[in-house]
Amino acid sequence: MRALTALGPMAAGLVLLLAAGAAAEIPLPERNPVRETELPLPVRNPLRESEMPLPERNPVREAELPLPERNPLRVVPEASVDAKRDKGGRWPKLLPGTPEILKTWTEEEINAERERCAEVLKGIEAETEPADPVRNGGCGSPGPVRLHSLGKSAKVVVSPPATMSCDLVVALAQWMEKDVQPTARRLLGKPVTKISNISDYSCRNALSRTTTRLSEHALANALDIRDFITEGGEVADVKRDWGPTARDIAAQIAAEKAAEAARKAAAAAAEAAARAAKEAAAKAAAEKGAAKGKGETKAETKPEPKSVTKSDPKTAAKVEPKADAKEVKAPEATERLSPRELRRLKRAERQQARQEAREAAKEAARLAREKPTSLVPASGSLAAAAEKPGPRGQFLREIHEAACGTFGTVLGPEANEAHRDHFHLDMAKRRYKSFCE
Repeated sequence: MRALTALGPMAAGLVLLLAAGAAAEIPLPERNPVRETELPLPVRNPLRESEMPLPERNPVREAELPLPERNPLRVVPEASVDAKRDKGGRWPKLLPGTPEILKTWTEEEINAERERCAEVLKGIEAETEPADPVRNGGCGSPGPVRLHSLGKSAKVVVSPPATMSCDLVVALAQWMEKDVQPTARRLLGKPVTKISNISDYSCRNALSRTTTRLSEHALANALDIRDFITEGGEVADVKRDWGPTARDIAAQIAAEKAAEAARKAAAAAAEAAARAAKEAAAKAAAEKGAAKGKGETKAETKPEPKSVTKSDPKTAAKVEPKADAKEVKAPEATERLSPRELRRLKRAERQQARQEAREAAKEAARLAREKPTSLVPASGSLAAAAEKPGPRGQFLREIHEAACGTFGTVLGPEANEAHRDHFHLDMAKRRYKSFCE
């Protein structure tokens, strides 16, 4: 009992109840008579019991339909995938498509282009022959021609023969007949009999770069001409005879202004250095005189008039000419400059001069684009040469300007350095007018 009491009253009660139950036999409760009866199982759903047939399959889906043909413009060749992995890329860049498709034209495309060319070239005085269709990625043409010569009475040989579109042949024939030959007879005394072809069809990007669109050369739609040779053997060479460009004149103006600014900066720096040296010497002399006369009265220590002229800073400042505030620092600041600081001053002045020269060059370039021949006085060597380029130079400039009314793009020495030695003519379609430089 003591142990049960230690467990607590609740635990003691439970123990006693268990002991009493074990001693007396407790009857089980009666079973539920409803559960005792055997209830019948529910009738199964006849719809579920019957084996329902599966729906018939769609006969359209059952038939084995052929896969749609892939868009050739969306199929990426393995070569282009490798090119993406190559940091430099492989150029000219091919348009997406399988190599088999990109290397060929259909017979319909080839026949249609040749029929069109035959119609376009009717009545055109040009010696041509059909060239093989060519295709390489986005490059090529289904019906190019090879141009051997232009004109009949005054035949102009194309050397070497150029591969191009028939539209370009028509434009060249018109330009040669209406502009080139009359200008050659007037300025050179003889008609042109030969032109030098340096580039016709070429699968490449514009300006041979890797980040630009395809060049018109890649479509057999452009021609580069280096020179024109007359019946008398005179050669009008684009690089040699064009004369100074607006870039050349602007560069000369900038160089002259830079040289002038450098001369002014050097003179100002030299004057500032001389003035600083004089002021430093005057100060040193004044301090030395003050040290010698220490203890004497001001009247006794006053230097003689002759020595005052040499050593007194105030007197020296009166004698020296007045300096420009922009070019020379104040005497108080200059007298403390060390040689290193003087060099920094000169360097800053030179940098300022160069900046002014760059601004002058930009302004000269802007004027050059507007009026190339009136940038500098006629006495300037380059400006005078641009104003009077000579008969060959005048011939080149006039036919270049006339070409702007015939071709889609006309580029020459004025465009950039890449075209300094030739004319680029192509049939690119423009919305309003041709691009001419």
